[in-house]
Amino acid sequence: MITIHKARKRVLTFSLIAFCAFWLTPSFSEVGPIFFLLWFATFMMLFGSQVFWISRVLDSAERSIPGPGAFGSVSPPQFSTSASSLRTTPLLSKCFLRVT
Repeated sequence: MITIHKARKRVLTFSLIAFCAFWLTPSFSEVGPIFFLLWFATFMMLFGSQVFWISRVLDSAERSIPGPGAFGSVSPPQFSTSASSLRTTPLLSKCFLRVT
């Protein structure tokens, strides 16, 4: 079932492709109706195929790059800012903060 978000995304993508194809197509008066439709259809297929391949590459990249679940979640070290913990931490007390 297609949700509203996916439907809007598809309509927006199709509209953007059609606008770009229409913008690059020679004018109706220059080439006539048959060649105008031919150029428009060619540009629509060209731009649509690029959007298709970009989405396929991004999907395959998401599957091939391991996320945080592949190696387990590594949490950053937790630092306390209380005065008692600063006195017992040699690196912080010697280099950055002079606690007496």
